[in-house]
Amino acid sequence: MTNQNSKAFTLTEVIVGLVVVTIIGFAAWMAVNVLSPASQATRLRIKAEHLITLCQEQLHQYASLQANFDGTGNNTVAVNNCDFNQPNNKCGFPDVSAQFPEFNTPILNYIAADSTSQIKKFDIQVSWQELGKNQVKDSVIYLARPPDSLPGNIYGLVTDNNGTPLDISTFQWRTQLQLQAKNLNGATSTTTPNVLPPQPPLPPSPDGGLYNYTFAQQGTNFPLLPAGAYQVSASASGYYPYPSGPNYTYPNAAPSVVVNGNNVRYPTIQMVPSPKDGSINVNVVDAQSGNLVAFYNFPGEVNPSREQVYQSSWVPPPPGVYPLENDSSSRNFDVGFNDINQHCFTLFTKDLYKSNWAGAYTCNGFSYQADGWSSAQADTNNKVINCGANWYGDSSSDNICLSQGQTVPETIRVVPVPTATVNVTIDYQGVPIQPPTTDNPVLITVNWHDGTSYIGGQSSNTGPEPYPITVPAEQDLFQDDPSHYVQITAQWKVPQTLCCDQNKLVLETITQTIGPLHNGGSAPTTINFVAKDSQQCGNANGQVIDAKANAPLPGAFVVLASLTSPPTDGDGNYAFQCPQQTSTSFLVPSGLGQTLTATDTTGNNGNGYYPFTSQGNSYYAASVPANIIAYHVNPLSPPPISLWPKGLGTITGTVTENAAGNPVVPNQQVILNLGIGSCPANTTVIDATHCATTTDENGKFKFDNVAETWPPSSNSILTQTPVQNDNLTVADSQLYNAYSSSSIYPKGFTVTANTTQTINIVLDPKSGI
Repeated sequence: MTNQNSKAFTLTEVIVGLVVVTIIGFAAWMAVNVLSPASQATRLRIKAEHLITLCQEQLHQYASLQANFDGTGNNTVAVNNCDFNQPNNKCGFPDVSAQFPEFNTPILNYIAADSTSQIKKFDIQVSWQELGKNQVKDSVIYLARPPDSLPGNIYGLVTDNNGTPLDISTFQWRTQLQLQAKNLNGATSTTTPNVLPPQPPLPPSPDGGLYNYTFAQQGTNFPLLPAGAYQVSASASGYYPYPSGPNYTYPNAAPSVVVNGNNVRYPTIQMVPSPKDGSINVNVVDAQSGNLVAFYNFPGEVNPSREQVYQSSWVPPPPGVYPLENDSSSRNFDVGFNDINQHCFTLFTKDLYKSNWAGAYTCNGFSYQADGWSSAQADTNNKVINCGANWYGDSSSDNICLSQGQTVPETIRVVPVPTATVNVTIDYQGVPIQPPTTDNPVLITVNWHDGTSYIGGQSSNTGPEPYPITVPAEQDLFQDDPSHYVQITAQWKVPQTLCCDQNKLVLETITQTIGPLHNGGSAPTTINFVAKDSQQCGNANGQVIDAKANAPLPGAFVVLASLTSPPTDGDGNYAFQCPQQTSTSFLVPSGLGQTLTATDTTGNNGNGYYPFTSQGNSYYAASVPANIIAYHVNPLSPPPISLWPKGLGTITGTVTENAAGNPVVPNQQVILNLGIGSCPANTTVIDATHCATTTDENGKFKFDNVAETWPPSSNSILTQTPVQNDNLTVADSQLYNAYSSSSIYPKGFTVTANTTQTINIVLDPKSGI
């Protein structure tokens, strides 16, 4: 029998079930596809908030220092100039692009309109892509200026190289030891500490330790250092400067310390001794007599191409000329040491022969050394070390050695320059002068081959000939050739007949070279003065005319060969001739192409004429020069000298405003730019080509006696180019724009003699006035 309670799914129920499951799966799939982007967008927006918060924190941290907020420190950027963009990141913000790869670089905008010196407003903007769209989020932040930091103090201990504190009871701090605390932010300048007195005992330090300097106020211990990072430096006589100097850097120098309302102990500064200077004590001795040789101006110098080379050059003074305190035969050359090693030097003289002294040893074929003495070649006893050594020394021939703090004596042995005698005969026209008169003596001087004066080689002789003259025996010091022979110069006044038959004595100079000359030798020489030819002269005459009127010009002066003619006569004629004219007397030295000049300052109604020169100038073209033939009367006209009268004109005008009714402008400065000439009287001189006047109550101005525009004529005697016109200007002011008459006269306007030129000026007022 069959059980009627058993149940099986029918086909319809199965189909319905499949449909339901399919609908539920589709709904779930749709939910996943819709909700997943929403979740991503939420994540990005949360991350955007985090990025903005991070940017705010970076901005807050940077602006927490006053120097950064204001931009007042050394190389410090004000916070309002910061930028998150890494290439332009001046404020040191860290790069966060790796943490936020989905976002563009944040943008920082400073909103100046809503900011003050105490509060600054910023807008931070971040942006990203969300579901294919650009999203932007802004955040406004206000930053307040940080409060002033409290001052602080640095104290510490300075010791010697053994660690012993420097005894401030014997150490002169201000002159021998200097301490400085330099603010590395650049907010303050270098600060010097207060010196602590040895008595009474030092007050206890904040940490109870020993100290011998402090930057706190003495007595009150009030801190003096503004907040910041500091580096302490120290320098003392006999020690290398701390923390570094030109020749030494402390290997364990302390880093900077930060002061901000606190007391900071600086690490102990242990000074390292520096090398002491050495010196070379030099004596100059006459090797023949053993006597010290007085000298002055014996400088030492450092040769920069070598380690240290000292050069000495000296000249013995003429007796009684130099101050007594300079009469010395010794000199100390101080030698600075940068380390504790021994160093060697060369001491030498240079061109010693010029002071009548020489080296007393034989080298290079000469018995005497013209340059003097060099420790590279000879020792202190003038025994030759090495004639081939470099006179100025080198690493192989620096023989004077000393250590730091050491003084080494050195003797330079010299001898007087060897001499010879030259017996000089002075002739005139081949006949010995026996003897020269006292009012016309023969002056004889002696020079070395290079023209240097031989000290003591000068004499003024009026006695009988020959004159024995002591000269240097140059060939014991220099080569035997005419370029190294002694020069003997004789000066004597020789009779000569000048223009207008004037007999005068004219100084004549003759120089001869004498050689070869050796020590103790002698040589004769004759210097023959010959009669000077009479001066060849001629006379000259001509005419001066007024070029404008084409008429003779009386009262003018003509200059020729430094001679000025009498004023021209009524016909404009001038003449150059002797005051006592004879058939054989003439005034002007002969010569071709001599320059003529002419002036007249009183004619032309007192205004005068433009100055003339035959060479040409800014007024006249070049003209024919003067040719003076000896023993002739030379006519210099035609053509005559043509002078152009100075022409003066007047400039007037009225200054008005470019406005309704054209009102006049009183008390307005007007500037005249001159094309030629100088500022007329009764004007204010600005410079050589600019002068000014001021309008009256009616706006009128006037320039009197203004030089005419050049050239005033096409006359060929006048310089024709360039044309030099005038111009009027008014400077820019608070009321009016600048003005120039060149806007109307692009090439300037002309001024004509004895006429009035009217130039009216219209000024444009400034906009808004």
